[in-house]
Amino acid sequence: CLNECPDNENSKILQLESLITLGPVLMALEGSGSEQARANYRQAVTLCEELPASPMQFKALWGQWNASMDYSRDEGLIWANKLQQLAENLDYRELKLQACHCQWATRFHYANHQDAKPYLLEGLRLYDIDQDRHHASEFGGHDPKVCGLVFLSWVHWFLGECREAEARSQESLEFADTLNHNGSFLHAVELNLLLSQYQRDSKKTRELTLRLESLCEEMGLPEYEGKLSCCKGIVCVDNGELGKGIELLESGIQKLRDVGTPEDIPVYSEYLARALGLAERIDDALRGLDTLIDELQDQKLRYWHAEIYRRKGNLLLASGDQQQALRFLLMSRQVAEEQNALSLELRSAMSLYEYERQTHAYPQARDELRTVLKRFAPNQASSELESASGLLN
Repeated sequence: CLNECPDNENSKILQLESLITLGPVLMALEGSGSEQARANYRQAVTLCEELPASPMQFKALWGQWNASMDYSRDEGLIWANKLQQLAENLDYRELKLQACHCQWATRFHYANHQDAKPYLLEGLRLYDIDQDRHHASEFGGHDPKVCGLVFLSWVHWFLGECREAEARSQESLEFADTLNHNGSFLHAVELNLLLSQYQRDSKKTRELTLRLESLCEEMGLPEYEGKLSCCKGIVCVDNGELGKGIELLESGIQKLRDVGTPEDIPVYSEYLARALGLAERIDDALRGLDTLIDELQDQKLRYWHAEIYRRKGNLLLASGDQQQALRFLLMSRQVAEEQNALSLELRSAMSLYEYERQTHAYPQARDELRTVLKRFAPNQASSELESASGLLN
């Protein structure tokens, strides 16, 4: 019926308002990357081209950024930069905050961790709880400070700032709990669950999976079926239930593909390969990783590349292919170095140390591991740092 409205500015403004109101509803019901949500925001952006710049136009562009993130191109960053420029031109504090929101999410998934950090710090500085509570209903269904705190914890962890990561993670959950907003608390649990999976923290993953399951049942969220299935699968694998865990991971990954939310697929697919390896299905694990690497080859979704290559190197070593194993372990280390992802670089160095222990074919592994450890600040602590120090001692 929107297409039947009169062709004048007032009518177009009303149509735009309707589309902007409908967008978050479609995302919640059908998925943030669903074709329904994308079509809605495409129509909104087309209308914006015929109207003067305004906060309403910003909301339409923000929705387009959120709904149509395509990691095969620089589209996410292009939209984020457009939003940044529009916010600066309109000179609204709250719009500058939401432009930072787009920048930090896009740059993190592109593995530009150092570039994401200034936007996170600026966005958190701009946030005003009294004026910005309404953002949760207008931009992505969650509070921007909650999102910023968890993304900052991710960036801290990737950069090797483990204590800071834990502090911001805890702060995000505590702050979300004060807002009395289900979507924001759900977001805090969901993103902290991912942090626990980055960290390979089985205990925290199990606890947060139970909380996510409870929230999904309470709120009725079909979009989360895939993610919840993957999280349950990880818990099962960690408990030694390999068959059930593999089945849940495979099902969950497919559901994430179906609803058009690819951001977490690299993490869950790499973990699936780990589970298949534990089940002595190394050929299946390697085939799955080859498919994943092919899919990601020309994409900007790069934040987990180092772990994918490391997993393939470990599996190749288990299969007896020492030459190719070393090749992928070195690729893992190189990618982690290029991304300034010190925590992933430590894992690569530890895998290379294990490679040397088994093959006696990479004698510099010990010195390289020691060098990586020295790059962590003295006050940092984590189970992986303890394990790495234990190898050297």
